[in-house]
Amino acid sequence: MDAGGLPAVAVVEQQSQELLRQLSSGGVEELLRRGLHRRERLHRRVREAQGRARELAEGLAEAEAGLCHRLRGAQADAQRLRGRRQELDTELCQAQGSLGTARDRTQALRRALQELQEQLQQNQDEEDEEHSLPPDVYVAQLYYEISRIDWDCSAEPGRIRGVHYGPDIAVPLDLDGAQHSGTFVSDFLWGLVPTEWRARRPPVLPREPLAP
Repeated sequence: MDAGGLPAVAVVEQQSQELLRQLSSGGVEELLRRGLHRRERLHRRVREAQGRARELAEGLAEAEAGLCHRLRGAQADAQRLRGRRQELDTELCQAQGSLGTARDRTQALRRALQELQEQLQQNQDEEDEEHSLPPDVYVAQLYYEISRIDWDCSAEPGRIRGVHYGPDIAVPLDLDGAQHSGTFVSDFLWGLVPTEWRARRPPVLPREPLAP
């Protein structure tokens, strides 16, 4: 190469002669056929690659669509589960409130049952005590519950003395058995018993004893 950067004349002639020999020997056609064959193979590979790429793109789009559908379904399920959880929380609160009310009622029923059992036991004890009393003492207590008369057992023989607690006032009694018959005394005492049952009032004691 000279100072101007151009190849030497001898080199250009040599390359020109070599090119002419190849053209005259038919080597160029072989090279062209090879180039065309390589180009065709390259185009075929490009088309195959484009087909595979298209299939991959379609598969990717289908997979993406399926994934979006599943994602929407999962979101709907999650929303439904959150709603169900809220319902269960509400039902749980209501059940806890009902359970507390049931516990309170159960405790109240247990207390009422215990009180009833105690009352029944007390009544049973009183009945047992009444049945265990001697007959004369039982009759005296029964007569007192009917007549409301407290007898003065310290009175002299033949004297009938005590206090009758009537519905309004307390009336002292002082009868002489020698001056009245037994029928009179019995009728008088039974006449003090009221025929209508009323709650007993606190007695009002008179200032002076009363006698028939």
